[in-house]
Amino acid sequence: MLPPEAPPARDSGVIGWLRENLFSGPLNIALTVLGALAVWLLVAQFGPWLLHAVWNADSLAECRRIIAERWGPDASGACFAVIKHRWHQFLFGFYPRLEYWRPTLAFGLLFFAIAPVLLPTARGSGASFWRWRRC
Repeated sequence: MLPPEAPPARDSGVIGWLRENLFSGPLNIALTVLGALAVWLLVAQFGPWLLHAVWNADSLAECRRIIAERWGPDASGACFAVIKHRWHQFLFGFYPRLEYWRPTLAFGLLFFAIAPVLLPTARGSGASFWRWRRC
C-alpha cells in the first residue's frame, strides 16, 4: 500500500479556500469581483477624508482652518473634535438637559426587559431566566 500524500497546493490552504468559497462558479466570481470593487470604491472615497481628520479643535471653523493649513485649501477631512463638544446632542437630541434622566432610564429598562432573550440560562429557554429553580 502507498503512504498517504498531502493534497495538491491548489486544493488546500489559502488558495484552496479561495477557489472553493470565492471562485467556485460564475455567480461567486461575479459577486466576489463586485464586492472587491465596492470595498475599493469605499476606501477610495473615505480614505482621504479619514486620513485628513482633526481630533483636537475648539470649533468647526478651527477644524477647517487646521485641515486647510495641513493639506491645502481644497482639502477636506473629518472633524471629530465636534463630537467631543456635541456628544450630548448626539445622544439626546434637543431634549432638555434637566430631563436627560428620562431617556437614560428608558434605555436602561430596555436592556432589563430584553435580558431574558440576551442571557438565556444554561438549561431551558430564555424565559426561565426569571424563574426560581430547585436544584
